[in-house]
Amino acid sequence: MTVITAATPAPPRARRVASRQQWIGLLYVAPAVALVVVFFLIPLGMTAWMSLHNWPLMGEHSFIGLGNYVAILRDTRFWNALRFTAFYTVIVTIAIFVVAFPLALFVERPQPLTNLYRTMFFMPAVVGFASASLLWSWLLNVDSGLFSPA
Repeated sequence: MTVITAATPAPPRARRVASRQQWIGLLYVAPAVALVVVFFLIPLGMTAWMSLHNWPLMGEHSFIGLGNYVAILRDTRFWNALRFTAFYTVIVTIAIFVVAFPLALFVERPQPLTNLYRTMFFMPAVVGFASASLLWSWLLNVDSGLFSPA
């Protein structure tokens, strides 16, 4: 025999704590949401709005609806650029895969020159960081640096 019981409601204090935790969570998320709205959604909306207008750099804009889209679909330069971009994407993707996959396997599996290759692979990151460090230490040198107070 099955007995069904109703769920007991949470006590008022537990509900207040849960509500407070939800507000704290919303406060933590608010800066990220604000950044997404300001730097992504508003510019996206403005771009969509401007695309429906004839919008010169100087002077008044006028509403033309989908005229800009019709014009670009009729332009042969657009189709040439689209073809070139698709071709370039396919070729570069294949080339990267053909080169990168064997190199990744070479780094992963221990072989005679693996350590040398790992060093050569990581060298650009080290050289860039080291040269930036040397440049800043020269610029901030107390005796002869460009930003020295003397």
